[in-house]
Amino acid sequence: MTEKTLFFVYGTLRRSEGNSQIFKHFNAEWLGNHTTEAEYTMYSHGGFPSVAEKGKTSIVGEVWSTDNPDCVRRIHGLEGYSGTPGSSSNWYDARQINTPYGK
Repeated sequence: MTEKTLFFVYGTLRRSEGNSQIFKHFNAEWLGNHTTEAEYTMYSHGGFPSVAEKGKTSIVGEVWSTDNPDCVRRIHGLEGYSGTPGSSSNWYDARQINTPYGK
């Protein structure tokens, strides 16, 4: 059995946004909404947001689940993440957070 990967999304990957088609294409499962603890800061970069740790704001988003490695690669590619934490080619580093659906 393939391990499930959960994604907490807060920008263009949300169901109401255009990039959510990736999740739909790979039959990912929408698990529900989630609001983080108030410990982040969100920044706008024009067409997309980013989040930094050590702030004082909650982030409202959605949690998706997939067991399809192609979906994971596609999401990472869209978001500029190599899959390797700390890589100089990353636009960001992924962080694990607690959600009602898992980490």
